[in-house]
Amino acid sequence: MIRKLVIIGLILCILIPGMASANTDSNKQYSMSTPFPGRVVEAGAVSTFPLTIESIGRGDTGRLWVHTFSGTTANWEFRFVKDGAEVTHVTLPTGTKETVTLEVETDSETPIGEYRIKVYVGDATLWLTIQIDSTHRGEEGYLTLRTVDEIGQPVGGVSVELKPATGGGDSIYLTSASDGTLRTVISPREYLVNIEKEGYIPPPAVNARVRAGMTEDLSDLALQTRDTALDATWETYAVTVTPGSSTTIGITIENIGRSGATFVSGAEDVPDGWSVRYRIATGTGTATEDISAIYLAPGDKRDIQMVVTPKYREEIGSFTFRSVITAPTGDRYSANIEASVRGSHGMEVSLDRYLLETTGSNPLEFQVTVRNSGTAGDLTAVIPEISAPTGWNAEIIPETVAGIAPGERAVFSVSLIPPSNVVASEYKFTMKIGSDQAVVEDDFRVNVKEGSFAAILGVLLLIVVAGGIYLGFRRHQRR
Repeated sequence: MIRKLVIIGLILCILIPGMASANTDSNKQYSMSTPFPGRVVEAGAVSTFPLTIESIGRGDTGRLWVHTFSGTTANWEFRFVKDGAEVTHVTLPTGTKETVTLEVETDSETPIGEYRIKVYVGDATLWLTIQIDSTHRGEEGYLTLRTVDEIGQPVGGVSVELKPATGGGDSIYLTSASDGTLRTVISPREYLVNIEKEGYIPPPAVNARVRAGMTEDLSDLALQTRDTALDATWETYAVTVTPGSSTTIGITIENIGRSGATFVSGAEDVPDGWSVRYRIATGTGTATEDISAIYLAPGDKRDIQMVVTPKYREEIGSFTFRSVITAPTGDRYSANIEASVRGSHGMEVSLDRYLLETTGSNPLEFQVTVRNSGTAGDLTAVIPEISAPTGWNAEIIPETVAGIAPGERAVFSVSLIPPSNVVASEYKFTMKIGSDQAVVEDDFRVNVKEGSFAAILGVLLLIVVAGGIYLGFRRHQRR
């Protein structure tokens, strides 16, 4: 009896697991397959796997999910897609099939290697393999966008703030181009993108995920135009000016709002002694009159000029101020203007006489005036020199002048002494004025005449010669 019980127990031990196994297989709900379970891609690319799901059970709902393993970066993303829409669960009648696409977006900084993931649909599983053959680890990312208005027209000059979404850090501030486009190289991370421009209502912040070696395109970011709004464009934001002279900057203003308004022009933080004014320009660019405000109907566009005049004796350097156009609502349209003062060095030399006369023994006295005709600062180390024939001596007082300010002058007294044996003739001299900034030469002449004693001797000699000729003629005539 005991022997029979043992045999029966052994038979049950063999049959029960088999029955359990058969019962488990009969309870399985889904099966899953794909024709190509392995892909080779570069880091950052998206791999797609078409999954065929078959219902072999009672048609219960099965959840779609992915199990990743050690070695797979945590930044990968997985999506189950059907007809362009993401799905998370599936319910199929018994004996039916359906195809769902699994999209695997790898991280662009994933190291080169082979990675395995396990896909679940209800109680069905499938192993997939992705091999990374190149990586963008250590590279910067790219961000592109385009700013437009509510009807899709480009809006240029929009301020763009890129604020790190997590982890802190300083914001990055950029400006879109005149056609509304912007492209920048940036460190990979999540950013909150804020845009704004005077005259427009800014939209909510947009999230941007910038990946190494990849381009994040935000497409069109739209701003809504305010009822009273102006589009102001400055021809330039940096000019070179000359002390005492006017320089103009063209400004184009357009009323892009829904109602007409008067806009007031002005300037802030203008350097002391400078003048900044505005005037209307005609179609040919010719200014007609100064203005302090201008009315624009909706859609009106006008060209005006900002006239910048530094003070007469401004120092060389860079100066900044703000050009501001204010709307009735208080909105301010402004631009920071940098004006670089660049003067010119000029030196004028003049003599009070350019032709001097002497009898040969008398010194010559005259004056030389040197004027700083430039605007770039002082003429320094001003030294006069005279280039003269051999034997002539010159004394100049003072011998040097330390500096001559713009518009000022210095006078040098010159004493020119001829040699004792000078021959009567006309002599050419060159006055040279040198400085650290400029050198100028000017010529003058000296006419040396015979002295009065020599003239008397010459007359007496002529009388003696004439008398001798006369006496000789009479003697010969008597004979």
